[in-house]
Amino acid sequence: MMRFFEILSFLLAWGYTAVFFLILKSFLPLRKNVVLKVIAFLVCGYLADSIIYSNDAGSLFGTMLLFLYVLLFYRGTFMEKLSVMLVFYPALIAINYLMLDTGGRLFKIITQASYEETLQYPTLMLIGTAIHTVSLLLRLLFWIGAWLVLRRFLEKIPSHLNIKT
Repeated sequence: MMRFFEILSFLLAWGYTAVFFLILKSFLPLRKNVVLKVIAFLVCGYLADSIIYSNDAGSLFGTMLLFLYVLLFYRGTFMEKLSVMLVFYPALIAINYLMLDTGGRLFKIITQASYEETLQYPTLMLIGTAIHTVSLLLRLLFWIGAWLVLRRFLEKIPSHLNIKT
């Protein structure tokens, strides 16, 4: 059963990456080189699945630096790229933190176990993995919903951006 949750978590994480990548792509066009498109998707995997803890400046700034990949792999003006970063970086941070924190709190409420106990007992490890998998599913569903609601508007936003905006 543990293996099932691990495989499902892997698939959900890359599904999440694909949806986040499509959201960014609907806002800004990718560069035309196929190799750059593949590299952009792989880097987006690290970006989208970033782990954010409370009061962890390192992960916040690291994710922000990784978000600069938009400058390298997407076409558009600097202002369009900057607006993508200003809109999607906080949303990505908020959703990733919320899902990680909620999953951790839920695990603590259900099991009352410490980290050391979780490593000792396979049942606790299974519960933790199941909660993590559900949090990945919720994160994916959130971004799918956001994409379905916003995709018409995202395509039009770059035409309305200028220096004053």
